Amino acid sequence: ALKVAIGDDSKGAPPKRESLEDQEQSLWPSKGMRVRVVNETGELKMHHLKTGVVRRRHAARGAVDVALDDSDRMLKMVPQSQLQTFVSETCSRIEVVRGDHRGVIAELVSQNTRRKLATIRLGRGQAQKELEIPLTDVCEFI
Repeated sequence: ALKVAIGDDSKGAPPKRESLEDQEQSLWPSKGMRVRVVNETGELKMHHLKTGVVRRRHAARGAVDVALDDSDRMLKMVPQSQLQTFVSETCSRIEVVRGDHRGVIAELVSQNTRRKLATIRLGRGQAQKELEIPLTDVCEFI
């Protein structure tokens, strides 16, 4: 006999786990980005405000490996919560990390740190359109 549960909306089902694809999407630092470590009190505090380049992603753990700019040191498994986007004064290429153009690599035309805005020029595929977006939505790309 076939049993059918009427009105069962599967409340007893285990919570849905984030798929690897969703985790990839929510991990903003990508390989080749220059990032800043922000950790005033934890085990990375000696690297607080130091910059480095993302060398490897660990999407399932929400972390990345970062090669520090000022040393030969590689920080392993740094949680993205302890990283900030970074754009140096000499930067010319960025990756958009949030918003409609997320994942796009573009030319940095200018940055206004006082207004916290970046002017970027998209590639030929987007008709080389110039946009002004929040500086926190872009990250230097090596």
